[in-house]
Amino acid sequence: MESLTDTELIHIALNRDGQSSRAYAIVFERYRPKIGGYLRLQLNGDQALADDLTQEIYLKSWSKIDRLNNIDQYYSWLAVIARNAFMDYLRDKKRQSHLLEWLTLEPSEPLYAEPEQGLESLLYGLDQADKDIVLMRSVMELSFQEISEALNIRLSAAKMRYYRALEQLKDQH
Repeated sequence: MESLTDTELIHIALNRDGQSSRAYAIVFERYRPKIGGYLRLQLNGDQALADDLTQEIYLKSWSKIDRLNNIDQYYSWLAVIARNAFMDYLRDKKRQSHLLEWLTLEPSEPLYAEPEQGLESLLYGLDQADKDIVLMRSVMELSFQEISEALNIRLSAAKMRYYRALEQLKDQH
């Protein structure tokens, strides 16, 4: 079954028969490194949390596979789910922080700590929208068209924000 194409595996997964979960696991595993890398960099190197979110994305995408409109765009669809899962995590973390602050009347901690070194520290200086685009392009290897669709922005805006973020990174270094 590993030699089948993504499209063939997704067709099997959509059948929801005895082989569907295995077929979906195989196709998801092909993209797990890119999804996990995207999340690890978004989370400033927190591999354990990235692994947890990747598993959550697997479960979400498997439960919603029948909502995939175009099988050929599976990876773009999965990338949107990954980005949304990360944004949900940030919202939940922010809500928890506000609740703890209110309950303890102590100042809240940052959503996540500033990284010590490496690529994570370079990306830390970017605003979240630009960081998303840089990671979607470089780690997830999405085209600008796929990024514009995922973020619901114009193609020209995706390109402009990507190159502007690269310039900012170059200036930091």
